[in-house]
Amino acid sequence: MSGNTGTGEFSAAARTTVDGVRNGRAFSLDKIHSFKMSGYKALFDDVKARLEAGGIEVDVEKNDPASLRETELFQSETGLVLPESFVDFYRDFADGLIFEWEIDDDVWGYFAMPTLADLTTETKQWMKMVDGFASDPGSMDMCIEEEYRSEAFSIWNRMKSWIPFWNEPNGDHFCVDVSNGKIVFDQHDWYDGFGRIETTNGIEAGTSLHHFIESWSRFCFRLPEGCMWSLIGRSGHIHWDASNFDMDFLGAGAGAEAGE
Repeated sequence: MSGNTGTGEFSAAARTTVDGVRNGRAFSLDKIHSFKMSGYKALFDDVKARLEAGGIEVDVEKNDPASLRETELFQSETGLVLPESFVDFYRDFADGLIFEWEIDDDVWGYFAMPTLADLTTETKQWMKMVDGFASDPGSMDMCIEEEYRSEAFSIWNRMKSWIPFWNEPNGDHFCVDVSNGKIVFDQHDWYDGFGRIETTNGIEAGTSLHHFIESWSRFCFRLPEGCMWSLIGRSGHIHWDASNFDMDFLGAGAGAEAGE
């Protein structure tokens, strides 16, 4: 991945002179930037250190942060506003990332974030696909029994506010819902259930991008047991508990649900 140089939203002078008070404490924009960058950096650094301590080689490809113009271009081309946790990732950490390790064909971990340019392209393709189903009254006739079609179209309409950023080989996705910033799971065949609707589509996988990455990083980005996210989606959300993942790669706090 080639790096690209991000340009700051504020000049160096502005960053040293624009100060304020937050919860009674003085803060500077430099400190805010450093905190946001270290938040994502610390997550990946921790996984890398744990793996390397076990003699496992980790490959990391990280682009430079995106510019303000690049984030604005995403909004102008898609009409969608990136949630704060995504802006923090792209502006303060990296405009695209690949993090991977492998012991053999069966034991490996992988996480990637697309560049903003790739995210823009995929989002436009996604919006075209979703709108094609949502705007066609007959699109569900061969997939969903009549009694469930109203619910199916409600789901398609909700998906208009989703941005896919992670693609599974089987066509499933993790998306961010721009209406609330939460990460949701998209099961690609949710509407092809022989008359029923798969209840795992749209289940929550994280309250934000940072929460999602933090939760998965506890397991070194291993896939869940059975390699099917839908199998660990119950009660409306993905369960990030140790029983659903490879016990050999547990990190700190991995024994309980993330965020608890």
